[in-house]
Amino acid sequence: MRPEDAEDFSKEPLYVQKLREIHDTEEYILDIDCEHLYDHDQSLYRQLENYPTDIIPIFDLVVTGVYKELYLSNAGQTDMNHGGSEPIPGADPAGMEPIIQVRPFNMRTHHLIRDLDPSHIDKLISIKGIVIRNSDVIPEMKEAAF
Repeated sequence: MRPEDAEDFSKEPLYVQKLREIHDTEEYILDIDCEHLYDHDQSLYRQLENYPTDIIPIFDLVVTGVYKELYLSNAGQTDMNHGGSEPIPGADPAGMEPIIQVRPFNMRTHHLIRDLDPSHIDKLISIKGIVIRNSDVIPEMKEAAF
């Protein structure tokens, strides 16, 4: 074993480090690299790609559970930096515990906006391109009755 490998082996896992950063900064957002997810479990990656509205909330629950195990050992814990009795920022309104939002990025395939079709509806996709103009969305219809 090379010394560099021993150093990498002794390091804490990447997403545990990211959870520590979340704990330190109190910004309850975790960016997940989809390339890491694909390398770990291709089936899970495909499920994320095809059913993001179902899978991302599950990711949120799992990451929040792991975060609670690591940093919130006492149920109903409050943040001592905010006066001791106030809820933690980003916390569940019903309780005092944070909810971590997972944001996937770095999908394996990129699409051009012109190549999108109805098969991409309700899928997680990555679009590659350049924004050349930006304006407010003007609705074509303001009211309808059927």
